[in-house]
Amino acid sequence: MRIFVAIEIPEKIKKDLIIAQKEFEPFGTIKFVRDFHLTLKFIGEISPLRIEKIKDRLRTINFSEFELYLSRFGVFPDYKRINIIWVGVEPKRKIKKLQEAIESKLIDIFPAEKEFKGHITLGRVVSVKNRDKLLDRLHDLKIDGVFKIKNFYLIQSDLTSRGLIYTILEKYGL
Repeated sequence: MRIFVAIEIPEKIKKDLIIAQKEFEPFGTIKFVRDFHLTLKFIGEISPLRIEKIKDRLRTINFSEFELYLSRFGVFPDYKRINIIWVGVEPKRKIKKLQEAIESKLIDIFPAEKEFKGHITLGRVVSVKNRDKLLDRLHDLKIDGVFKIKNFYLIQSDLTSRGLIYTILEKYGL
């Protein structure tokens, strides 16, 4: 089983993200994401026998509801080699606090992330037609969106002939 811990994105924000994706279409071949989420901890391939231990630990996390808003657009790994287009979230300290709580509950089972950068992936870049214009659009484009964080989820990811299929295994939170 391939699993991760994430926040689901509300429908209104998803619609705005789809509109934003269209802004990048002229600049290359991009495989756009449609099932948006904000990954807090990628766990990866694990045995189904280990799921219950993970669920038990995640159930012990307490946090208060908070708001996030969409911030600037960016790319991974860097501007010279663009593989992923994303939009960031703010305030960073609030999402980082929840992410650190998840890390601390699982640290003896899974290694900690090297550096957490809260973001929502918009697409995976296959090729770029005009890097300078793409980067200009990334810097100029603004998107509004505020959403409340009340829950996070343990999610299973399955690669099928139709693409990735996500299944929520368990919901945590308020």
